[in-house]
Formats: sequence, C-alpha cells, structure tokens
Amino acid sequence: MRNPDLRHVVKLRFTLLGTGPAVWREAWVDRELTLATLKEGTRALFGGPECRHHVFAEDLDHAGWSPQRRRWGDRWTMIDFRDPTVVDESTARVAHVFRDESIVFAHTCNSDWAVAIESGVSDIVAASTGPFRVAEGEGIEPFACSRGPFEREVLLGILADPSHALHGDLRERLAWTVGPWGSYAPDVVDLVAAQRRIDAALTGLVPAEQVVPTALDHVVQALPRLARPGMRAHIDDAGLHLPPVVTEDEAERLTRGFRWVLGRAGATGIPMIDGAVDPDAVREGSAALSCTEAHVRALFAAARRMRLMYVRSRRLVVKKSFLSASGSATELWSLLAESLRLCGAGWRAADLLLLAIADGSLSDPAIGLDRVARTLVLAGRHDRGAWGPYGNRGYSDADDDCDARCDCPPIDGSTWHDVVAQAIQDAATAASTEGARTVASLAEYGDLRSAAVRADWVDLDSPPTWRAGALRRASTDSVVSADEAQAVMLREADELIGVLHLLGLERADDGSWLVSSTLREFARAALRPRTAPRRGHGGGPGGGLW
Repeated sequence: MRNPDLRHVVKLRFTLLGTGPAVWREAWVDRELTLATLKEGTRALFGGPECRHHVFAEDLDHAGWSPQRRRWGDRWTMIDFRDPTVVDESTARVAHVFRDESIVFAHTCNSDWAVAIESGVSDIVAASTGPFRVAEGEGIEPFACSRGPFEREVLLGILADPSHALHGDLRERLAWTVGPWGSYAPDVVDLVAAQRRIDAALTGLVPAEQVVPTALDHVVQALPRLARPGMRAHIDDAGLHLPPVVTEDEAERLTRGFRWVLGRAGATGIPMIDGAVDPDAVREGSAALSCTEAHVRALFAAARRMRLMYVRSRRLVVKKSFLSASGSATELWSLLAESLRLCGAGWRAADLLLLAIADGSLSDPAIGLDRVARTLVLAGRHDRGAWGPYGNRGYSDADDDCDARCDCPPIDGSTWHDVVAQAIQDAATAASTEGARTVASLAEYGDLRSAAVRADWVDLDSPPTWRAGALRRASTDSVVSADEAQAVMLREADELIGVLHLLGLERADDGSWLVSSTLREFARAALRPRTAPRRGHGGGPGGGLW
C-alpha cells in the first residue's frame, strides 16, 4: 500500500529537438502521474504550444504510425491520425510508459516542435515536494509561440545583433510584452519561472497539489506568456498569501459607515421614496457619522452595488448574512472584503487596483497606478487580438489549432512570425545581386505557395503590415503611454475607487494617493483566496475590459 506521506519520483530529461546548442531540462516527476498531466507539465516547462493537437510516440518516425501501437494521446490525436487505436493518455502512467526507452512528445500542428523525454534514476521523496519539480537545465528558452527552431534562431539572431534593422523594434516589443513586472534575458535559463508555469498548469489536475487560486490568478493567465512569470513573482513577493493583520479598533474605524447603514436598515428596512433612500434616514446618518448627506447616500449606494442590501416592496432591506455580521466589526470587515470586488465594472481593474494598494505601490509617488495600469492594458490587448487582427479568444473545440490559439504578442496585427518574415525579406534583398532575386524575395510580388521553400517561413495569410517597413511604424505607434494606460485604469476602476474613498482612500492635490495601513490590510483581505465562494458572489472572470 502506498504511503501517502511519500512520493515515488523518477528523473526525466526533456530535450527540445532541433535546436543548437541543446536546450534541455531535468525534472523529478511523480511515477503515478498520467501522460495527460505530463503533457501539461512539458508544455509549461518550455512555454510550448497551448493548442491540444499532440502525440506521445516512441520517436518522431513513429509519430504518425507505430506498428507496436505505442502512441498515446486524446481524442484530437485520434482524429488527427484517423486512428482509433491511440492509447488514452489519461489512463497511461509514467511508471508504465517509461521503462527502458525514451518517448517523444510532439506537437502535431507543427512537426518542428517536439521534445524527447528520457527516463533516469528513481527516488522516494516527501509528498510535500510536489509531483513535478524542475531540477536543472541548460539552453535558451524558445520564444512564446515559436513555430520551431528556425523561427527561434532568427529571433535570437536579431536580439544578438544591435546592427540589425529590426533589433530596436524587437527590443521595444519585448519590453512591452513582458510587462512592467519582469524582463526578458535571452541568455538566462529561468528555472524558477518554469516551475511557476508548471505549478499553474498542474493546479487542479493533481489532487495532492491543489492550490486555491487567488483573485489575481485569472489576471496572470490573461497576460501574454512572457509577462506571466514577472507578475507571478511580484504577487508572491507581495506576500498576499499571508493573512491580514488588523485590530478590533482598526476594523471598527474602517467599517463604521457601513455598520451604521446596515444597522439603521435593520430587519425592517428603510423606505425608498421616488427611487431614493428616505431623506430622514440620510439626515440621521449625517448627524450620527458627522459627515455630509452626500456621503451617507454614497454609503447606501455602495452597499447596494456590493449586494449587501436590496430593494423589496419599496424598502431597502439588508441581506440576512450581513445583518448578523453588522454587530461585529471584524466579521463585517471580512464580509466587506469579500464583497468589495463586486462593485467594479471590470474585474481585472478591480483586482489590479487592490494589488497596487496591498503591495504599497499606489502610495509610492514614483509608481502610483503606472504598473497596474500598463498591466491592465496589456491584458486587454492580449484578449482582443492575441492571435492577429482576425483572431480572438472566442474559439471552440472545432477551431482548436495553432492559428486559433497562437500566443504571439500582437502590435497592430504584427506578430513574431511577421518579424521572421520581415527578416527573411531583408536577408533575401541583401543577398540579391545584379538583378537576380532569391525565391523568398518574390513574396512581395507573388504567391509563395508553389515555391520550393518551407511554407511556414512566411505567413502567407497575414495582412501586409510587415511589408515595406510597416512593422517598424506599427510597433512604434502602438505603444501606449503611461497617461493613456492610467486613463483606462481610472475609467475601469471608477466605481471601486468611489467605494474605497468611503473606506479612507484619498488623493492629494499633487495627484499622489494616500493609503492608510488599515486599508492596505483590507485590500490584502479582499485578494485572499477562498475555498468556497459565497453564494451570489462573483468577481471572477466574466466582466470584460474592453
């Protein structure tokens, strides 16, 4: 019988085929993992293609056919090869598949992307170490959505050559794509980032490793893959996993206005006159809280937006769960924090604003909203056109392929593949002599489909944004300024900022934000993961940015 406190692991070596110098990683993998889970971990290890078309096989020669029937996959694999004998990967475990030989994990949409997986020594470790732990590795990671070694080498060559015509544009695009939280160093193997990607990919797939997602996890997944590690590292460094620290007196001061509103409505409610709260109750609140009547009306409006109260029979009534909590400042603190994200029109804007409060950056005059605003715009742009000008995230299983799920960072429809195409064009033009032209140089004048070159070298269906130097103009014109990004942030988070103002958020005359230590802890509480969402409470994905 297996000891639940121990984990039987095997060291697997993952080598990205077709690259030079070699790109490889080693990881300790639980022997009981299925190939379906190993698939997700392998993709995350290299930041590989996210579409579902794949196969496990003895080697690349037998990826399309194996006389021994040693091929594993899912229904897409079966459909791609028109072969119902493909073994279901969800039923095959690492311990049984890896015996004495290695296998290959290949991406069937593009045969250039494949990983050789070799089995090594076994060991027994504590179950707390996790089912898929990166040990070491060498070699530069491929770009997100590289269509194979050729594109990867072209892009790295542009990065390494400051004299290249596209070097500045590519650097600018990288700085935009990695976002304000990180950087891209092509000569550094970031195993920590790889482990974070693996943990995120395996969350929910392996029961022993289940992690309750935070409010920011969906924001991270909305970013381009190059931007995710930096933001994930910042979230971890911000200590949002730590419980908030607040005293009874601090909770009392922060929730005082809402406690009065809920207590005043009580079980019987407050009359609504012409759609507004009874003026007598408003005047009573103004005297009790020593504030303006407008402030009291704002408290009632915020309580309704946060779904603490609702109108029934022309009376404003408090929900039973909040009515019982209004007698305790700390209990009301927790319920308000849980409800806070309901009042923002855009859930990403709400989560990012709370992050800026919780990590202290909002109150820093040198940062303010800058980083979270750029992150918000980057996530929104990635959603709108992460797969080119005609793509969107509204894909279904029917169009689940590389073209539908291309994760290239878009700038006015120009992607990594267009950079490669432009580099080919430039190289072809430079290689032309005395009127002779290379085959690739004909792409601007005719169709390359009949030419004897690799079809994936040039994206024939892409719009001509990369032709005649348009790539340079597109990448420059599409960078959003700090002021523009902050304007988007303020527009999306307007309702939430209004509620936070009722809880003590202030803005100085010079534009800087004033955040109390209690409000920082309150924002931390609002971002804490919850094992069971309260009925009727949303705040997750479902609100749109654009």
